[in-house]
Amino acid sequence: MEISLEQDAHTLDAREAFGDYLKRRVPATNTPEMQRLSIALYRLLGRGAPVARNDLADACDLSRDRVEPFLREFLPSAVAFDDRGAVTAYGGLSLAPTHHQFVIG
Repeated sequence: MEISLEQDAHTLDAREAFGDYLKRRVPATNTPEMQRLSIALYRLLGRGAPVARNDLADACDLSRDRVEPFLREFLPSAVAFDDRGAVTAYGGLSLAPTHHQFVIG
């Protein structure tokens, strides 16, 4: 199979752009606080209702002021908020219907 230089250049540009995006948007460290926040978000979203920031802070045993910067660090595609600022989706788990589903059973 022969690949043209034009395709290679495009692929290289796409990889560089994606790498740059990750460097700018992925948190530099996955701290224990960030891990607690992630686990709490999954558990609270699993209840089927939007997660208020105060409830998230309580579940993580952190202040709301400490939770706010963590929420801003997540990739925009990894977290969604409703009009009140409550979390409605995180890391593939969403309260809103999507084209993606888990089928059990």
